[in-house]
Amino acid sequence: MSNQFVLGRMQVNSIGFECDFTAVYGLHTIQDRTSLWSGLKNLSDTLQLPWVIIGDCKTILEVDDRVGSPVQDAEIRDLSDFFQDMDISELKSVARTYTWTNSHVHSKLDKAIVNTKWILKFTHLEVEVIDRGCSDHSPNIFMLDEKRSTRG
Repeated sequence: MSNQFVLGRMQVNSIGFECDFTAVYGLHTIQDRTSLWSGLKNLSDTLQLPWVIIGDCKTILEVDDRVGSPVQDAEIRDLSDFFQDMDISELKSVARTYTWTNSHVHSKLDKAIVNTKWILKFTHLEVEVIDRGCSDHSPNIFMLDEKRSTRG
């Protein structure tokens, strides 16, 4: 646990689903998020299961992840480096493209990030970006489907 993330384990015995789960709420500045990326890197060395990192990273991964405001290279560098260093991927998302808005700018700040073990074991899972309701963020959810889950 840190001031930007909490680690837990999810287990659904009836379908043989087990993974490490990290809920993230990134701080607002690039400098403050440095400890998020280093903390997650350190954490990864201790994990043996498929791993999903999900939540508000407070940053974008690519220029196309925001409309309505210019993107500077420095804004995407740390998350991009984190992805490369960790050999991780963003889980495929469906429904909405952007997860945050202030009505002028639309950004994909909320992510579902997975490691290789996750990709190999849960090939069918994707994240759905649902309606934001009264929030400025759209939640990311994924459904576990007993018929399609892989075991072993």
